[in-house]
Amino acid sequence: MQEQQLQHTQKILIVEDESIVALDLSRRLTNLGYTVTGMAPSGKRALELVKTTSPNIILMDIHIKGNQDGIEVANQINQLYQIPIIFLTAYSEDTTLTRASETRPYGYILKPFSERELHVAIQIALERHGADLKLKKQETHLKLALDAANLGTWEMETASAPIIMGYSPSGDLTPLTDWEGLFNYICPQDKPKIQLALDQLRTSNEVEQNLEFEVKLPDQGHRWYKLFGKSFNGPEAQHRVVGILQDITEHHRAEEQLKQAATAFRCSSDGIVVLNKERLVESVNHSFCRISGLEQDACIGKELDLLSTDALGQNCADDIWTSLDQTGSWQGEASLHQPNSKLIHTLVNIGKVPDLINNEAQYVVVISDVTPMRNVQKKLSHIAYFDSLTGLPNRNMFRDRLEMCLAKARRNHSQFGVLFLDLDHFKQVNDTLGHQMGDKLLISVALRLRAELRTSDTLCRIGGDEFIVISDAIDSVKDLENLSEKILQIFRKPIQLGNVEVIPGVSIGICIYPDHTQDLDEMIKMADTAMYAAKSQGRKSYAVYQPDMSEHVAQYFTRDQELRQALEHDQLRLHYQPQYDSRCGDLVGLEALIRWQHPNEGLLGAADIIPFAESSALIVDIGRWVLDESFRQLRDWIKHGYKPVRLSINISARQLEDRNFAHIVDSIATHHEVPLSLIELEVTESCLQNSNVGVHNLRRLKQLGANISIDDFGTGYSCMSSLKTLPITALKIDRCFIQHIQDEANDRAIANAIIALSKQLNLRTTAEGVETQAQADLLRQAGCDEFQGFLYSKPLAAELITQYLKLSAESTDPL
Repeated sequence: MQEQQLQHTQKILIVEDESIVALDLSRRLTNLGYTVTGMAPSGKRALELVKTTSPNIILMDIHIKGNQDGIEVANQINQLYQIPIIFLTAYSEDTTLTRASETRPYGYILKPFSERELHVAIQIALERHGADLKLKKQETHLKLALDAANLGTWEMETASAPIIMGYSPSGDLTPLTDWEGLFNYICPQDKPKIQLALDQLRTSNEVEQNLEFEVKLPDQGHRWYKLFGKSFNGPEAQHRVVGILQDITEHHRAEEQLKQAATAFRCSSDGIVVLNKERLVESVNHSFCRISGLEQDACIGKELDLLSTDALGQNCADDIWTSLDQTGSWQGEASLHQPNSKLIHTLVNIGKVPDLINNEAQYVVVISDVTPMRNVQKKLSHIAYFDSLTGLPNRNMFRDRLEMCLAKARRNHSQFGVLFLDLDHFKQVNDTLGHQMGDKLLISVALRLRAELRTSDTLCRIGGDEFIVISDAIDSVKDLENLSEKILQIFRKPIQLGNVEVIPGVSIGICIYPDHTQDLDEMIKMADTAMYAAKSQGRKSYAVYQPDMSEHVAQYFTRDQELRQALEHDQLRLHYQPQYDSRCGDLVGLEALIRWQHPNEGLLGAADIIPFAESSALIVDIGRWVLDESFRQLRDWIKHGYKPVRLSINISARQLEDRNFAHIVDSIATHHEVPLSLIELEVTESCLQNSNVGVHNLRRLKQLGANISIDDFGTGYSCMSSLKTLPITALKIDRCFIQHIQDEANDRAIANAIIALSKQLNLRTTAEGVETQAQADLLRQAGCDEFQGFLYSKPLAAELITQYLKLSAESTDPL
């Protein structure tokens, strides 16, 4: 547990120019428990993030954007900071390796690599970096060996003569050449004993002195020395003193490190076992006893069960000891059973400690209990492959099962079918009864389907109110039609939701392999197409795929491809619709609205973009483009001296579900030097329903200063009850309540209620779609704060808004 907590404190910076690779690496690091502080595509951005985020370690690709490669950036970081760097790269040429090695990296991993390799490399680098701040054990041994020759001689030729510093074979024993100078730097507590020893040597024959003392040198700081001295009568009975001065600083520090190592052995949360040359246990620490459930006495002198042939198998055991003999280390995973039969999963690191004199070796085994991690991974695996609401296989598992059926059908030359199920009018249940009842309906539907389907059939929920049945081992399409009739029959019975009975309808699309297609993706699309055909036939029915149904699918793919090209070829535009203060008429905000300058169809609105983009991951890329472009434009207006106004940006549900969304917005704002206090993020009510990730992102953005607005307020159901806890600052009254406000009493009552509620909750209100003066007057009387609509201005291109901003500075009453 302590190791997991430690991992969460380790911050990692990714320097990688390919965003997909960087995002994948970030995901993998997050899965391993690390905190990713940022992703830099260039050296310049890397240096900025190092300065602002202070990472503990940097993962560096050699080929990055900018005028410096990763090796040059690593050199620059080494000069400015003490941060370990691991190269993650596909480059393995000798020249590249030579250049990289000159930066003293803490690792060099060739792509591709596994998460385990990455995790081990990071851990080793962190441990090595910590050890580099002290004295490495190997370096300590070498230093102690060199200290045997690191001697300086000194002597007194007569009892009254001063001490003469002699020859130092080890070089700079001390920066001083005279004893008196060195004596002045001896620490006060040691001076008396040194003076006493020297006096005895001066005045007496056949006296030996052997003592240690500490000095504080101006350039080298604290150092420790050992003084050896002997007095005797020389030729002609002359009294002489000869001695040796030894620098024992490294020896002194080594002793301190041994004490620290002993403390680490005793206090480590990881189990540590020392094996002798026969691979029998010599010592274990307390943590090993805790992990294994064994007493210390029961382990000493015995084989470590964790590494025994019985536990690992002959081949695996042989591989471990072969690796230790060849490389000196081994890392892997193993399991053990405590005496109470509880299974423990461990991460095992073994290091070989060679004995060069006797050609024997000891082994240090470090055992980390990763059982909690494995349990979490098991839960995450279930989450990844099963729907959390219904317990059915989700889209990921459906894909695996479909691939298995496809492979089986190809081998056996058999048939199988896919039934695409979509509940009819499910949105009405959510809107009228609430999302909680909608969830109960989905659970009930799943239970009914699972109870009626054959054991050979696979039922999956792939999202929302969509289910898929994979029907294996069929003889003809008639079998699928019969199964569809059976499903339709069970949906004719009502389902009790609280005090309400609901009869859920379902539309079913059928596709059969290999009659319709032999491609997995096409099967799903064809079944989906047939399902829409069933809906067009009046719902509560099924339809078998026919080629002429594919026209709307082709239209979708054409539009999807065009949108991708629009994003790549800079065909997207932003128009901005002004928002005015309802009382004084000041320009207070702009809403960024996406447009598409289609090469053939002209300027298209959001209705030709968003529905297509939201059906794929393209909405995320487009959403990020909107953020970047709108922030850039706002910074441009500010730089040109125009009075800054609030900029509203629409955010999709897919964007909000990204756990890094708050970080992405903050990074873009920082890049363009735009304060988040000038930004208002507009989300719909549906984005906030059952979305803990989305709410967390919004709360974080509000903490960073951003404004949060609910768009189209009043068109959903359950958001009303949770307004007081949501991180919002404003409500936008949907145009459907504004359009007939002067004629429809109900619309007027709803609008007035929303405004009154907002006042009580201290929320700002904006009425969108204001097109007549009568609408504006009624809304102003009710207390609405801001107006937006064609009465004042349609959405305008950026260059026209620039002129608008100039005019707004000159006019105080555009209303």
